[in-house]
Amino acid sequence: MAGFKLTQDEKRWVLYDAANSAFILIVVTTLGALYFKEHMGQEISRAMATASWGYSNSLAALLAALSGPLIGQWLDHRNTQQRGLLLFTVLGALVTALLAWLPLGSWLLFLGTYLLARLFFALANICYDALLLKVTTLQRMDRVSAAGYGWGYIGSVIPFLAIPLAGMLWPAESGLDPRVGQAAFLIVAAWWLLLSVPLLSRAVGGAPRIPAERKENLLGATWREIRAHPQALRFLLAYFLYIDGVFTIMVMAVAFGKDAGLTSGDLIQVILAIQIVSFPAALLAGRLAERIGRQRVILIGLAIYMGVTVGAWWLYEVSWNRELFWILGMGIALAQGGLQAMSRSQFAQLIPAGQSATWFGLFNASNRFAVILGPLMLGLVTQLTGSSQDGVLTLIPLFVVGGWLLIKSGETAPGISAPAANNGA
Repeated sequence: MAGFKLTQDEKRWVLYDAANSAFILIVVTTLGALYFKEHMGQEISRAMATASWGYSNSLAALLAALSGPLIGQWLDHRNTQQRGLLLFTVLGALVTALLAWLPLGSWLLFLGTYLLARLFFALANICYDALLLKVTTLQRMDRVSAAGYGWGYIGSVIPFLAIPLAGMLWPAESGLDPRVGQAAFLIVAAWWLLLSVPLLSRAVGGAPRIPAERKENLLGATWREIRAHPQALRFLLAYFLYIDGVFTIMVMAVAFGKDAGLTSGDLIQVILAIQIVSFPAALLAGRLAERIGRQRVILIGLAIYMGVTVGAWWLYEVSWNRELFWILGMGIALAQGGLQAMSRSQFAQLIPAGQSATWFGLFNASNRFAVILGPLMLGLVTQLTGSSQDGVLTLIPLFVVGGWLLIKSGETAPGISAPAANNGA
């Protein structure tokens, strides 16, 4: 695809990824965990705070997994994916802003509010992913999906850079001043809403073709559709396992690094570098998929993540753990965007026309059910042993078995239309 350029609908869709990615980077991955451990969970032990953070992420994932497919099916039934995106985006941003106003030390209240923010974020993502089939064609999907992740990384960095400015305004002798964390939550909420306007203010794509039988019996239709598309089901099983490890590393990295003795400054610097390097890495993955296939790009990413998992265990064993954390971070930067973008693109190639929200409800349910298991296992091992070191090794089987099932699931050829229809952009 020489001279590849995004259409206007594709640009608006990509911009939303830049809007909501700040939530993952700041609230879930970095500042949220630091703020909770330093200012909300002072009355509980460090190990218990790490375990509680894992449990809250697991519960949020469970709620999203249970509600996602039904909400997606309801949206398909009414062809209201954009309205659903508007609703859950506004709710998610408002609840995120609410985190800034909670009393310090109210760790249970904070976790409950954080849980709601994560739930609304997940439901908004179902609607967002479903719109991919409306804004582009199957032949362009790899590059557009990769562009979403790539620009999402850059978009998350811009509000992230405001955090050091807040740190200069409210300096702390050690750790994180609570006002910096509170400002970060408000910045994320405003950024999320502002960059969502182009996609939410104008209809994209055409009306999907919904078979007549799909307009009735919404609950029963899902299982019939799953059985009618076994390749998509096999892919979901593989994705369920390997994305568990990916998301667990994402949501637990800061808490784990803190336990290993790294400072808040070290952690923030590495996470920021990951976002910057992930931008070209994700775009490169889209091009690489055209040459070697999506499945190979995903497998390369899984191999890198297995290396990162083993390296994370050694953080406790070496004196140069700061340098090792940087190495592991760059490994994640090279792998994460391409792995997720190609997984989304591959799944979109396999699903039937007019049912994108329903199937992406299942796709995101696989995300959420998967991320229940990883944080739960890591949290349990951490609580039982008093250390998060051994817990990280529980992720390796998820990458191995997930990769094996991915190979067994097969792959449509890169850039070739699968049996799903698309309405173009």
